[in-house]
Amino acid sequence: MKSIVHFIFFFIILVQLNSCLTTMQPLVTDENIITDDRVTGTWIDSGREITVQKFFNSKFYQSVKSDMRLSVADSLFLMKYYIANYTQSDLEYWWAFGLMRINKQVYLNLFALKCTDNENNEVYFPYGGRALETYSIAKLEWKGNDLISVHFLNGDWIKKMILAGNIRIKYEYDPLFGSFAITASSEELEQFLQKYGNDKRIYSDEYTRTITRKDKLYVTKNN
Repeated sequence: MKSIVHFIFFFIILVQLNSCLTTMQPLVTDENIITDDRVTGTWIDSGREITVQKFFNSKFYQSVKSDMRLSVADSLFLMKYYIANYTQSDLEYWWAFGLMRINKQVYLNLFALKCTDNENNEVYFPYGGRALETYSIAKLEWKGNDLISVHFLNGDWIKKMILAGNIRIKYEYDPLFGSFAITASSEELEQFLQKYGNDKRIYSDEYTRTITRKDKLYVTKNN
């Protein structure tokens, strides 16, 4: 029964993400990851506060570090990762993301970590189960140091082009349930964005978010 519940939850999440592009492999790797600490701080998105911290400074890491066994390579990689969290309807959502640069544009690679209630209990997987990990991609467009437009990839348009044979990239599609996910490797995802990253059609106006820094504190950019 637990496995069925976990599958159903994963299916719901996958369907909800169809309008954005869902990938089974990460875009960001230990070879292409960059940092830009201007993303850290508290941001406002439609009245909701989103806190972004570096991975090892985050409350999430403090809650799991006793169970983590990290190699030197893992630690060096996670030093460049960020944790975002926000509260909505008495639930706290946790996300992790890395950054990378293609053709002078910065992309965010986001995946869900967990969702907890007021007592820090897992809401979706209370018995330790996990759904299949998937990723979303967005382009970051800075409008000054305190304003960012986050342009998520237009999954509907990309799916249409792929199924029509106009874009060639590895994918899985179940027409019965309407689920669609990109299965291309990290290298192939990077090649895709090198080719189409400047094409405005691959971004969704509906899923573009403009967020404003709450504290207006400038953080020095890293290279």
